[in-house]
Amino acid sequence: MEGQTYLINGRVFGAHDPALQEALARVYGTPVRPRCMCVRSGVDTYVSKFHDFVIKRMPETGDHRRTCPSYEPPASESGLGHMLGKAIIERGPDGVELRLDFPLTRRLGRSTASESTAPTEVTVAREKLSLGGLLHYLWERVGTAKYGKNGQGNSSTKSSYFLGIDCPFFKHSLWTE
Repeated sequence: MEGQTYLINGRVFGAHDPALQEALARVYGTPVRPRCMCVRSGVDTYVSKFHDFVIKRMPETGDHRRTCPSYEPPASESGLGHMLGKAIIERGPDGVELRLDFPLTRRLGRSTASESTAPTEVTVAREKLSLGGLLHYLWERVGTAKYGKNGQGNSSTKSSYFLGIDCPFFKHSLWTE
């Protein structure tokens, strides 16, 4: 959205305003909430830091205009809604626990089967994300799951994120470890 604006301490800043980073630095770590002005009344956001300061959507706020970069569909419409609280657990604004149904690494010589033969207690299997579910979750979080008016997704952006280029959710490339 070209005209994206934010209200911070009574002053309006454009998304590409050079003074925005300074204003975000002043409110970072304070209770002050920048307001996304995509709607008349504004929507509370919060400030995160990854290289630069970044304005992020507050969880569970669906009040943004549909064309706003911070808009997120209701969980029931996103396809991941049934996994929230089960395989996707929000641990605060900067923390998420993901339960996966596959290992992230494999080591030779180790069995994935349990060594114990007699179960000591009965447990219910937890819901976990498949690899496809993980990719959809990450695409949604980095904003590449949005589609334009012609119905085309942003696949070039997706591939650059997952090759480890400028990925805001990983401090290293997915493919180097």
